[in-house]
Amino acid sequence: MSCWKTEKHFTSRLGLAPNTKISGGKVLSSHVPRKKHCAGQAFRPAALSISNSKGPLGDFYRRIRSFAGAPKALVTVARKPAVIYYRMMTAKQAFHPEALVQSQEKYKQHKIKQLERKPEKLKNAA
Repeated sequence: MSCWKTEKHFTSRLGLAPNTKISGGKVLSSHVPRKKHCAGQAFRPAALSISNSKGPLGDFYRRIRSFAGAPKALVTVARKPAVIYYRMMTAKQAFHPEALVQSQEKYKQHKIKQLERKPEKLKNAA
């Protein structure tokens, strides 16, 4: 694991990070390359099984799928366990899902506030 400086380098090597081409500050293209790295290919079926779960990662998958589509959501969710694996191996600590649950609760609270403000916006617009 020491050959990768950060988790971004690790996920890029696995083929789970977008290949963004920028010129002059403008994004020319951005897509996930079709690398056939065996470890990267192992995280994709794991992400497919996560998509059916009712936990925080399953919610994350469904949220991304709603606006980006299923293939992109699959790669996005496959990156999450890869990052978790990298952090576990480099820190040599067990995984604690409290951070995922906290981020899920934070997102839910944000969505509730957003929906509460929506009627006010519609009332002011009319």
